[in-house]
Amino acid sequence: DLSWGMAFPQGSPPTEGLVHPTQLYESLASFAIAGILLLILQPRMRKHGLLFCSYLVMAGIERFLVEFLRTNSPIWGGLTLQQWVSAVLVVVGTGGAVWVLQASRSRIGASGDQNHMAYD
Repeated sequence: DLSWGMAFPQGSPPTEGLVHPTQLYESLASFAIAGILLLILQPRMRKHGLLFCSYLVMAGIERFLVEFLRTNSPIWGGLTLQQWVSAVLVVVGTGGAVWVLQASRSRIGASGDQNHMAYD
């Protein structure tokens, strides 16, 4: 049923039937993430670390979703190891962004300078 599907008989894990070409999906998503980060977010973000945290969140979401199309076996809670690692990336990226923003607010409060915002 998958007209653009591919088989990977020598792959790891090997697949005999047609499967989604997740490598291509991930490549396209990675280019989209790079475009969003470099063209949209980077010019607007002023706090060190926010761009990296944004990458962690977007890459984690991308991999988590693509993993549903792969043939990897779930390890716990119906999720694969890669999905758990992706969830950790999203949590770390979100937590890092919150930490960066809170740290910048505490510095602003201490100095009284309101001109240092995270975004334009």
